[in-house]
Amino acid sequence: MELTARVQALVSELQLAEAIVERDQPRSDLIHLEVVGDSLQFTSQGHSLLLRTTCPVVKVVSGGAIAVPMRRLLAYLQLFPADAEMEIAATDKDMAKVTLVRSETRIPGLAGESLGVGLESRLDAGQPTPAVSMPEERMELPADLLLEALSHTIFSVADEQSHYTIEGAQLIVHRDKIGMVSTDGHRLSLYLREVSTGTVREDVQCLIGRKAMTELKRILEQCEGSDDEPARVEFALDESHIYFQTPRRILVSQRLGGRFPEYNRVMPKEFNATLDLDKETFAPVLRRVSLFSERRSSAVRFDIENGEMKMQAQVFGDDADMLHSEESIPVDYAGDPIRVGFNARYILEFMQICTGGAFRLHIGDPRSAALMEIPDKAPGTDYRYVLMPIRV
Repeated sequence: MELTARVQALVSELQLAEAIVERDQPRSDLIHLEVVGDSLQFTSQGHSLLLRTTCPVVKVVSGGAIAVPMRRLLAYLQLFPADAEMEIAATDKDMAKVTLVRSETRIPGLAGESLGVGLESRLDAGQPTPAVSMPEERMELPADLLLEALSHTIFSVADEQSHYTIEGAQLIVHRDKIGMVSTDGHRLSLYLREVSTGTVREDVQCLIGRKAMTELKRILEQCEGSDDEPARVEFALDESHIYFQTPRRILVSQRLGGRFPEYNRVMPKEFNATLDLDKETFAPVLRRVSLFSERRSSAVRFDIENGEMKMQAQVFGDDADMLHSEESIPVDYAGDPIRVGFNARYILEFMQICTGGAFRLHIGDPRSAALMEIPDKAPGTDYRYVLMPIRV
């Protein structure tokens, strides 16, 4: 194998590949490089994900493949100018030789065929490994819509520290709508958009893990279309895996087990108050007050009455000293007084995807779930953010 490529093109693909692997897996640092046509193909794999991506090259002298330590190669390339041209060659002794002007570096690796491609956890469990190509039965999804669904739900997915059992979201692909729903047991995000998928023969719902969502989001952010031809993603399933393919990349993820809860049953329907709030006014105040909340709970109390919303937080210290902060904003409300507590971090994460200047907050009693919505949304879009109150 011998070729010439620009440093920036190599670095871009290596950065995507680096996030796929885990540091605790065998051969975790190896990436498979192979010349395919006039491109360089990268394959990286982790416990639950596999990514295959291609990089345009300046010149191919000869074909072949080699597996090399990814993080060392990435760190080395990042120290060169982005527009520099780099020569990469595989030697007879399974060494990758990297050459640029007056520099020459040799990196030990493995012969390309020595690195098996397949999700390791499936191999360990004796279960089938995924094909790196798409199954025959597939459908096309709008890339921008899928990216919107990911952006509006990924922050509500349970993390490793949560006691919630599903560390992922449910992908919803119906004949007339596409979206996602996620929950960590304290909040729930539902995003649905009306659309005609065209090739969907039956309704599909499947669980996709948090890490797969993160990496798919990064890939879609680099997926460009045009006014005449919007970017699309090919999507497919088999019994164990989920496949997403763009023109230059394919991401394969294990399907999560379990069942997503019936989210429609937890959607609140009755409220004591509905407030239309301005993000630019509300968010800075909440951010300031939340600095004085308990770090673990980020609890902030909301007192709403007589046209005013007061936010306050406090922390008691070991020596009976108390941190305390309160601040208020005007609101259009003249009903009975309301006192309720929420996790400020959860609200601020909602603020990050609230692109317009306004949002709507529906509040029930202090023990009932609240609902947050964005009034200014695209036609045919249903986005709801359910937030459980906390004791303050």
